[in-house]
Amino acid sequence: MKKIVSVKGVFIFIVSGTLILLMLAACGDNIPYDYNNSSSIINDVAQPDTDIDIAIPTPEHVPQTPENSHTSLTVEAAAYLFGRLQDMWDADGGEMWGVPLHVPVIFVCGDTHIAMANRPDSQGEFIRQYADDIAVYIGTRRPIEYFIYLTWDGQRGVMWSWDFMHDIDPGLKSIVHTGFHTLQRSLFGFYGATGFGSGAAESWASILLELNALVYALNNTGDIRLEAVEHALSIRYSRRQNFRDYAHLENEIQLSEGTAHYTEMHIVFSRYEIDELIQYWPGMFMEIDSGSDVAIFFGYYSGTLYGTLLDDFGVSWRPYIDRHTDLGLILADALGITTFMPLYEIDLEKYGYNEITKRVHPHD
Repeated sequence: MKKIVSVKGVFIFIVSGTLILLMLAACGDNIPYDYNNSSSIINDVAQPDTDIDIAIPTPEHVPQTPENSHTSLTVEAAAYLFGRLQDMWDADGGEMWGVPLHVPVIFVCGDTHIAMANRPDSQGEFIRQYADDIAVYIGTRRPIEYFIYLTWDGQRGVMWSWDFMHDIDPGLKSIVHTGFHTLQRSLFGFYGATGFGSGAAESWASILLELNALVYALNNTGDIRLEAVEHALSIRYSRRQNFRDYAHLENEIQLSEGTAHYTEMHIVFSRYEIDELIQYWPGMFMEIDSGSDVAIFFGYYSGTLYGTLLDDFGVSWRPYIDRHTDLGLILADALGITTFMPLYEIDLEKYGYNEITKRVHPHD
């Protein structure tokens, strides 16, 4: 497979309370889709079965350069993104999840109301044009603030505000991520999370230790990797013993958002690039301001970490996901780990224990 994306610069972690909250805004009714369905922030996150305007967390940002940015919605700009998406989805060929990942994608410009789609609309209102032999369907739609899910050309798809596409690489990731959400219910038999786990200080520190141990495992091979995986699973087990009510919530967000994050990472980036990017994740998570936010984002990123480790160990896990799946237990079972270590037997400083403790308990 050819290299699709070059990583330009270091991702800057941008997190704030208002950014992380998944805000919902009802849109008007003067377009031929039902944008007035309301939804629970907790229950939907980014619900592909309802047409709503959603703000999503955007923790990664690529510095804008002429090579990876567009400033206005033009046929050429839309064709470029549609072509990139088509190439990435074609390269997967349905291998990752057993089904094609292609979905309808529509961009709408807030200033001009011009909309451009990668497929024709069912009403035949959009006019087809070409740029670099890539078809772009052009019409008008009411502007949206962030993105919405909708039915387009007989399939669930995603409409994005063009404002979010100025930086190309994060834009591609967001489209692949939200596009996968439209397929999850048919793949897994469910979609969405009912909560985000515990934000208590004890849980906060434990999540950071588990994250660091997983990254440490991916950075190593052989017995060192196996030991780090056992440590990560033991840290996880200890936390879940202390916060039993939150275990299923952690699983839900990991299965819903974590598998989408895994998909975007492995579709958009090469494995080499993924290995490079995860080096920044421990530092990124140390910049998050609250345990609740750590719990949310851990659901996203741990999906990539556990999924990649499962792939590396040759475990067939993707075809068998359902509501009760626990990626950590699948990994433990695959490696023959039946008991978990008490924390006092683990050298937690290897995973940044002292620094994490100072971060979580700054006044102690």
